Amino acid sequence: MKTTMDTAGRLVIPKEIRREARLIPGTPLEVRWRDGRIEIEPAPASVRLERRGRLLVAVPRKKLPKLTPETVEQTRAKLLDDRASGRKGARLDQFCLPQLVMARLRSKRS
Repeated sequence: MKTTMDTAGRLVIPKEIRREARLIPGTPLEVRWRDGRIEIEPAPASVRLERRGRLLVAVPRKKLPKLTPETVEQTRAKLLDDRASGRKGARLDQFCLPQLVMARLRSKRS
């Protein structure tokens, strides 16, 4: 998809991409220049570690959009696909909260 930048340096992220990335107005984004490319990604959620029984759980400091089973499955599928194809685009720190939720779900099933 193409977009343009205005004279103030602002650009519009197309609606389809915002929807797929679950970006809402006010979402903090990290923008960086790397290897000749502009990269934009949601800033990692700020969390605090909280002990729950024997577990240490990452709890977001601010309210986040509800994590749905579909989002967890999409994240899991993307990571598996990226690993299988040898791509280095997927960084686990981008997916830390969904991964923690998946680990928690696996432990409940056992």
